[in-house]
Amino acid sequence: MSAEVLLRKCRLEDCDTWVTLNQQYVNSELAEVDFWCLKYIDAKEQFEVFKRTFYAALREPEHCILFAIEADGNIVGFANCMTIFSIWAHGRALVLEDLFIVEDARGKGYGRETMLQLKQYAKDQGYKRLQFKTFSSDVDAADFYRKMGYTFTTMNFYRHYF
Repeated sequence: MSAEVLLRKCRLEDCDTWVTLNQQYVNSELAEVDFWCLKYIDAKEQFEVFKRTFYAALREPEHCILFAIEADGNIVGFANCMTIFSIWAHGRALVLEDLFIVEDARGKGYGRETMLQLKQYAKDQGYKRLQFKTFSSDVDAADFYRKMGYTFTTMNFYRHYF
């Protein structure tokens, strides 16, 4: 039996919930990895930065797609995606930037159902590939994605913030 999950694009009224969940996600990641550029700002400033980011992302639907993950009428997570044109895929690729399910909703099949719906969305919209990354230290995520049938490849990821 699959979990009852609705994957839908975020709406303006989802802003505060999306921001709060993104703060939970980023702060849980910060505990393990010094990766995010928001590490040294306080929670109130972080909330405002994420809020501006949410509105900016909604203004760029051809490049950025924010999804809410609903279960039992409540938002229990999000999937932040972006679109790229991939020479290797010979067309558009959907990049899953972040996938987050709140801790008390984990283990109920919501992540699995979200990935299935995201894959179907990508196929229906004509994307040639769904791709994503995860930290090598996140063994739970690696195990989850392997069980979902995704193939791991080794690459280096470089970044430079401005």
